[in-house]
Amino acid sequence: MARNLMIASMLLVAGFGTCLGNPAATKQSAGQTVLSWPAPEGEKLSEDYTLRVNGQTVPVYSCRVSAMPFNQVWPGYQRPMDQTELASFAYWGMSGPVTVEVDSKRPFQSAAVRPTSRGVKPRIKGRLITFRLPQPAQLTLELDGVHYALHLFADPPETGAPKAGDANVLYFGPGVHRPGKINLQSGQTVYVAGGAVVYTAIAGRGLTGVRILGRGIIDTSEFPRGQGGGSIRLTNCTDVKIDGVILRDPDTWGLAASGCRNVTISRVKLIGFWRYNSDGIDLCNTQDVTIRDSFVRSFDDSIVLKGLKGRQESFGDRPVRNIRASNLVLWCDWGRALEIGAETSTPEIVDVIFPRHRRCPDHVHRHGYSTRRPGRGARYPL
Repeated sequence: MARNLMIASMLLVAGFGTCLGNPAATKQSAGQTVLSWPAPEGEKLSEDYTLRVNGQTVPVYSCRVSAMPFNQVWPGYQRPMDQTELASFAYWGMSGPVTVEVDSKRPFQSAAVRPTSRGVKPRIKGRLITFRLPQPAQLTLELDGVHYALHLFADPPETGAPKAGDANVLYFGPGVHRPGKINLQSGQTVYVAGGAVVYTAIAGRGLTGVRILGRGIIDTSEFPRGQGGGSIRLTNCTDVKIDGVILRDPDTWGLAASGCRNVTISRVKLIGFWRYNSDGIDLCNTQDVTIRDSFVRSFDDSIVLKGLKGRQESFGDRPVRNIRASNLVLWCDWGRALEIGAETSTPEIVDVIFPRHRRCPDHVHRHGYSTRRPGRGARYPL
């Protein structure tokens, strides 16, 4: 019999666009390769940082995040810009240890690389921050505190990536793409290459064998609240794999699976969440799910298990079962880092395993609330 883990409230825890830019750049250093991709023409880059990895320039992108843990009733109302700020992020591939150099355009007194459990120690010389990264990881560099942070996403090299022209593949190469909303078909793969920014929302219903892969950016910022349905929304789907992509600025929940089964989410990075209801990953009446090696910075709840009854289509008779999460970095600006509920319309929530919460100096409530348990405004490496 499966071990019941009913957890109360808080636990510890297509059209193709024109390909712009140049091919991916690599640099060999002591037998190790760094892979990066030029930013597409016209894509807004950070005004706060420049970045080099093993001496190779890596583009630093811009994203909007919440600047304060404030929420209110939202129908017909969106958060004003003075509750937000611009942060930065960069991504690259690496096959071995690298040296990371960051030039800050802002003066600063202190620097921290988090989560501190990774043991990365920065060196400071003027406005230059340098550190050694022994293996792929998701990190944040914070200068004088949490504001205007630089998020760093280092992945291992891809294996088995599809190619342009492969059957049942929507392939987005380097450049900016605006295909409109993508409605997936069974057996279909969406591939977002490094150096690509795809302005879209992806949805699928009643499908099997779908894949959303790559190293590039899926951006939902151009959809008004509620019209995109989130960056990725899957309903009643089976055999789903989502790997490597960066999700930026969803209009509601970032990545949602409702009534689904056999879902793998790996090396996914969620960033630029500031709007109301901008949860990270929501699993509703869904079972057999693995979430690993991923980063979530959300305004609202980061990872949520729910049971929902829909007005037109309901999966309230399906359990939330066999959920596994590991090696995650969560940064929640207002909601809960990990939550069960508040909706629990499901026969059972069972066999849910999150790693034990590891205490370290990162686990500080950043806005004056309690530091005793995971909750609003906190960050947790799991």
